[in-house]
Amino acid sequence: MRKLNLEAQSQNSSLCGLCRSFAYRSSAHGVQRIASSQDNARRLMWSVVFLFAIAGCGFHSVYLILTYLSYPRMTITEEIHADHIDFPALTVCNLNPLKKSSIREHLLETHQSVSEFYNPDKYDDDDEIEERGICFRSENEFLKKSKTMDLSDVWMSVIATKDSLMKCGHQAQDLITQCTYNARNCFNDSSTIVLLDQYPSPRYGLCHTIVVDKEPLRKVKKTGLSLGLRLTLNIEREDYLDLVSPEFGARLLVHPKGTYPTLQGGGVVLQPGTKTYVGVRMRKIERLPAPYRGCYDNFQSSQLIHFLRKQDQSQAPFAVIHNVYTYEYCQTLCRDIHLLKNCGCVEEVTPVNNKFCDPCNTTQARCRTRFYRSFTRANVDHDCQKFCLPACTDVRYDLTVSRSEWPNVRHQNYVLKRWPNLRQSLTVFLTNKTLKNGSDELDVDNLRKNFLRVHVYIQEMNYLSVRDIPAYTLPQLFADLGGCLGLYIGVSAITIVEVLEHMASVMAFLYKKRKEYFPKSNSVKKSEIKKRRTNFRLSERSHVQKYSKSKDCKRGNH
Repeated sequence: MRKLNLEAQSQNSSLCGLCRSFAYRSSAHGVQRIASSQDNARRLMWSVVFLFAIAGCGFHSVYLILTYLSYPRMTITEEIHADHIDFPALTVCNLNPLKKSSIREHLLETHQSVSEFYNPDKYDDDDEIEERGICFRSENEFLKKSKTMDLSDVWMSVIATKDSLMKCGHQAQDLITQCTYNARNCFNDSSTIVLLDQYPSPRYGLCHTIVVDKEPLRKVKKTGLSLGLRLTLNIEREDYLDLVSPEFGARLLVHPKGTYPTLQGGGVVLQPGTKTYVGVRMRKIERLPAPYRGCYDNFQSSQLIHFLRKQDQSQAPFAVIHNVYTYEYCQTLCRDIHLLKNCGCVEEVTPVNNKFCDPCNTTQARCRTRFYRSFTRANVDHDCQKFCLPACTDVRYDLTVSRSEWPNVRHQNYVLKRWPNLRQSLTVFLTNKTLKNGSDELDVDNLRKNFLRVHVYIQEMNYLSVRDIPAYTLPQLFADLGGCLGLYIGVSAITIVEVLEHMASVMAFLYKKRKEYFPKSNSVKKSEIKKRRTNFRLSERSHVQKYSKSKDCKRGNH
């Protein structure tokens, strides 16, 4: 035992011996094999095997780390039963953007001839039209501007200000004739169940958003056709602008409360003379933030806000943005930002109205038309894809639509008998003959041409949950790296501790030898320093010779 301790001390007295001692007692099999091999051929073989194992382990480890840094994800889809589901907001729009009668009143108020708008040959010069203040062009000019055979691009020539839409659009009291929620009147004198918010859009006219105001009523706990929101809408067919309204009806969009109604991205078209049943099923999407696919919780964290802050004061209309972030609304804002940058005006609703496109400005009108025709082909679309990411938590609604013929005339007569005040909104559809005779019968043809019913209800209490989760986590990376090290070079956590311990011993040894080689004391003479250096070299040589003799002896014995 004493002899073994002396040998260990002699080995640890030099750097070579220290490394050799570590190789003998290491749990890494390859290092131990190389150190214990007596034959040079075997030592060379194990060295080559160990180097190849190190290379394979390094390549595999780099692959695992790069896989983790790519942040893969997987999507889990499951159906979840909810205790309650919030009733969504509804936005309804007439398919006719502007009322013909309101336009005539507007022209009369500005001392213009009512026939000027419909006279195809009255004005041919744009400057003359602008000087007279005619913001609505003639039919002939509309037709000349159209580039499609079905006149589907005519709406681009109809430019209206926000004030014009508010004044000439279909008002809520004219569009919404009846409203009930869970078999209760929406607008009572004592309490109001729903709130109405106006949303003017040059493309879709004056739209109206309906939101259930009472939170207990908004939380739906039971489903079925007996509950939900029922609306009777009057499209006012006689007030349609035939040139820009190719069809009759209304548009309905179902969206979460507090979100911007992006009508260009969807919606259900409602047909006059029918009752439309809209079954709503909620779908909740949860996405992972950066560094995964990336998403935004609100507008303040989006790149669109940072882009606006770098712009000049002309971007002030976009300083205040809707609280609820949606990808579609971000795309709309991004498009309007570039429209403002190129043409000096915006199209959609903004908190400040001073930059809204002016219908009397022919320069803005032409620029706006060119912008929309080149929008998808330009870099603007790519900028919007970069500025706008999906919402981290996104609620969508899948709709099931069915229709039936409406109305049942006898049932409608009972409705009028029970609620005589409803007759005021339906008077125009009572024939003169029946009015004189005092009859309650309706003109069914006119009623079915102008009115429609829609019933929106929650279809079921189960909702579809779509969640993104990390496909490769940090604990999985560590587990795979541990398996990789064990597979190739037989290294475990204990081996890593051994290596760290050996590195500490080497550092201590080098520090000790440095102190002996370069003493700090100034009192030591140069001859003494030279003597110590000579003794250090002689001791290193003696250890090497002693080790070589012991190996020769062992080989001779074998």
